[in-house]
Amino acid sequence: MTGTRIRWSDAPETVEVIGWVGTMASHVFTIWPPEEDGENGGEYLLTGRLPDHHGTRFYGTRDELKAEAEDWLERFVSSLGAVFLGRARRVDRVPAERSPRRAGPVGRRTGRVP
Repeated sequence: MTGTRIRWSDAPETVEVIGWVGTMASHVFTIWPPEEDGENGGEYLLTGRLPDHHGTRFYGTRDELKAEAEDWLERFVSSLGAVFLGRARRVDRVPAERSPRRAGPVGRRTGRVP
């Protein structure tokens, strides 16, 4: 990654972190802290408001989730035909174990929000 394209709020580890993109007034990404009851395995949770990612969950550390959010943003932008300069890898890959019609994120535990 050549740099971040998401502006993250500076929040303590016990509070959600908000991510903004470009000049949009509304945030696009949220990283939620681990739940006190341990329901999410003590890991942080990434959610996003991009088309085809609404309701998608991705678990990991804060740093892993910030990198994953960058990847979600890059895939969305490339789906519109745009590219980020300085980024040479292809972003239209779909692992064999996932349907080419509905490629969600790859994570330790993923699922759709009810």
